[in-house]
Amino acid sequence: MIQTVSANTFYHNDAGIFYHVQDGQFFPTKWLAIDYAFNKGLSYAQIIKQLRCCLNKDVSWENYDWTKEPSESWDEILKNRFQWYRDKYNYIALSYSGGADSQVLLDTALKHKIKLDEIVIYASNLEGLGKDFHDHLNWEIEQVAIPRLKATNLSIIGNPTIKIWQMDSWDLLKEAYTEEYVFNHSSRTFEKYSAPLAGITMQTEKENGVIIRGCTHPTVLYDKKLNKFYVEIWDTDNFICGSQSSNRLSFFTSPEAPWVHAKQCHMVKNYLREHKLFSFNAARQTNYRKIFQTLCRTEVLNRKSPFFDKRHVSSLNISRKAEAFSKYMYKIYPELFKDLLGVNNTKLHGIPLHKYPEGVLMGKFYLE
Repeated sequence: MIQTVSANTFYHNDAGIFYHVQDGQFFPTKWLAIDYAFNKGLSYAQIIKQLRCCLNKDVSWENYDWTKEPSESWDEILKNRFQWYRDKYNYIALSYSGGADSQVLLDTALKHKIKLDEIVIYASNLEGLGKDFHDHLNWEIEQVAIPRLKATNLSIIGNPTIKIWQMDSWDLLKEAYTEEYVFNHSSRTFEKYSAPLAGITMQTEKENGVIIRGCTHPTVLYDKKLNKFYVEIWDTDNFICGSQSSNRLSFFTSPEAPWVHAKQCHMVKNYLREHKLFSFNAARQTNYRKIFQTLCRTEVLNRKSPFFDKRHVSSLNISRKAEAFSKYMYKIYPELFKDLLGVNNTKLHGIPLHKYPEGVLMGKFYLE
């Protein structure tokens, strides 16, 4: 049985994602870290160079040896990682979208019969946008995620509860377009549309439960001068809109288990070197995504999605979903669209927020 839940409040606590300028002081948003750095006397160039992001104030990635490929197979790592969550927490939920990242997690649980207590999905259902728009914005959910769950024998993993968290409140959405919210809770600029904001309202059925997120993919790049591949991890790699609290945990990329991310990076690196593919410069490139999804994921169900191409668009450099949502909002709720523009034009030490670099580096590590 699938239940729907109205999003009532954004859920934040003093855990999850943090920003810092590598001096031991941590802040929940990059704006607060930047403000602190300016007040400390750093220049703009120094701040941009020194600004970093981490999870749970943990910078131990820097001490991990990324040049060594873990000896375990990818399937063994997936199984052991999932079992670690099952053994550590009394109640675990899977954040499921039908995308390749969450699908491999569901498949891992099914293959190894690891119990799930809950499956959570987030969606947009705002009044006035119309069925056609929501069919468009929720395409992966309606066309992939829900049909897949209905067709899967979930009794193998304990018949978990399935809940769809819907952003159906314009008033709640408006809260995200205020200076107070942005400065204290959101390091993104124009990527504030209904669906991911619904994700920030999700909680498990139990307060001490955790939501496992399929975060994040490997970004493997090539250094021509050194003839070496390296990995980059950024806050924009699905962390900003999903790591604001202690109950939403990243499966693939987390400091307590760096070997999970390292393994998938080495798998991609080995393939790129074997096939002499040195030209990829971003993980959003469609051909690159096909490579790592083939190597590190079990199945890709949504290649026909209108949002499968992850390259950013428009002069605002935003995702296709954010662009589609902004256009609709401009038509039916222009004053709220004005709020969104206004908060992104707010100046921090004389510079509009949207003029700052969108992403903040979490780490750059050589694989060889």
